[in-house]
Amino acid sequence: MNRIRVVLADPRFAANIGHTARVCANFGVTDFHGVSKNPARWFWQEAEKIAVAPADQVLSRFQIHADVTDAVKDCDFAVAFTRRRGEERDPDLTPGGLAQLLLKTSPKKIALVFGNEETGLTEAEIRPCAHVCFIPTSPSMSSMNLSHAVSVTLGRLYEDLHFQGFWATEDQNSALERAPVAELTGLFQHWRELLLASGLTQGGNPERLLRRLERIFHRSRLSSREVKIFRGILSKTLNRMS
Repeated sequence: MNRIRVVLADPRFAANIGHTARVCANFGVTDFHGVSKNPARWFWQEAEKIAVAPADQVLSRFQIHADVTDAVKDCDFAVAFTRRRGEERDPDLTPGGLAQLLLKTSPKKIALVFGNEETGLTEAEIRPCAHVCFIPTSPSMSSMNLSHAVSVTLGRLYEDLHFQGFWATEDQNSALERAPVAELTGLFQHWRELLLASGLTQGGNPERLLRRLERIFHRSRLSSREVKIFRGILSKTLNRMS
């Protein structure tokens, strides 16, 4: 399970960080990250009280980032978890579908990104994610506790993948390995330059069109070589325009 990274985006309560560390330990996940611009607000003793051994080892590895993009930049791709619907957040996966996706792509590292307890993930936090996952729940109480959502997801992945020996196998299509998030971020920034230089914007807003392009490229599962090809074309085009 060392191919999985759990990312908590701006959690309110340190207790939920501690509970999530325990869940990670239950299912063999040790790569644990958080996002916060003000981590000093957490009462860290609450997390330590809950994350008893061996979960304390997971908690000790907890890394804090300023934003989700930085937290997932070295992963092959990231998956956002949300129950809210919208143009940029319509789900394309459930936890069961996520397992099937991983069986097909065999990534070296994926990030599972969970949002704030009250507001969930923002649009900015979803943007670095290639997929949006929805956990089916009863309409009578559709919202889940943060650590419970992590538990349901990791439990399903552990059952579907670990016992099939998935994590011990090598990717048979290693020559077509998916470009990591950091490379895709560079490609999207390159596209933004072209959109601004050419005036190809919607209502003067390049971000709206750029988000649509991001979703297209995320679905395409570009390799590092393909990213370089696109960036070469973009560079040539920008040079001709200047």
